Amino acid sequence: MDGASFFHAFSSCLEIVNGSSSLSKPPAFQRCFLNNNTTDDFHTIRIPNSYIKQIANEADDAPSGVKVRVFHFSKEIIAKLKEKSNAEVGINVEISSLQALLCHLWRSIVRNKKIDPDQETSYCLLIDARKRIRGLSEAYFGNALQIEIVTMKVKELLDNGLGNAAWQMNKVVASCNEEKLRNFFECGKRCPKLTRLSNLAPNIAVVTSGSPRLDIYGGDTGLGRPVAIRSGPGNKFDGRATVQSGKEDGSIDIEVCLPVETFEAMEKDKEIMDTVSTKS
Repeated sequence: MDGASFFHAFSSCLEIVNGSSSLSKPPAFQRCFLNNNTTDDFHTIRIPNSYIKQIANEADDAPSGVKVRVFHFSKEIIAKLKEKSNAEVGINVEISSLQALLCHLWRSIVRNKKIDPDQETSYCLLIDARKRIRGLSEAYFGNALQIEIVTMKVKELLDNGLGNAAWQMNKVVASCNEEKLRNFFECGKRCPKLTRLSNLAPNIAVVTSGSPRLDIYGGDTGLGRPVAIRSGPGNKFDGRATVQSGKEDGSIDIEVCLPVETFEAMEKDKEIMDTVSTKS
């Protein structure tokens, strides 16, 4: 299941632990959101054995030396990054706070990896489909994601400012409409494939999952308010970024996986370090 469903399951468990006899938001297990007239749109999807054997020999190599750090951004800093992005774009486009923040991180990672300016760099976004498809419940339990890629030349990303990068991301997110999502899911039904990082796009610098909209700190565990949130040891690879709400209202934590040398370079990068808070 995706992050939204995981948080739904986690919240439901907390309700049960705290004595609730019924769930405030029961999960929706129906798989009929594509045609709205059948209950088995996704009842069975068969992946050919030949395809499984093919990808078994193409395993993505996990890079050595990857470490995990958490970057905490305050509500005030995020607002400033959003304001800067919209001022630089200067057209009738509303750059979101998250788009501005993610592009701020993307630029820092690419800058400190010292990638060839003429090379392309890509940002992989996982976009929730629940609010974009009519008839698809927000309580849909499973995976309801669309993968979108933002690609730019390194020199364009670094030389044309934060606003330009955020605008490119904004356009990609805006293009993820209901028609596109339905086509994506229909294609997956007709020709199922397993998504792999190596065949998504060349030169992926960051892959983002998670959402600051999920109130992870708000759940009552019976042991007091959570002190910190971590995503565990799975799926740790170069460029993985997990976005979560911060402990303070309006703040955001981003758990980032990168090689040690990239983190060391970022520690000396005033542009990124001046925006990182130590309050969380």
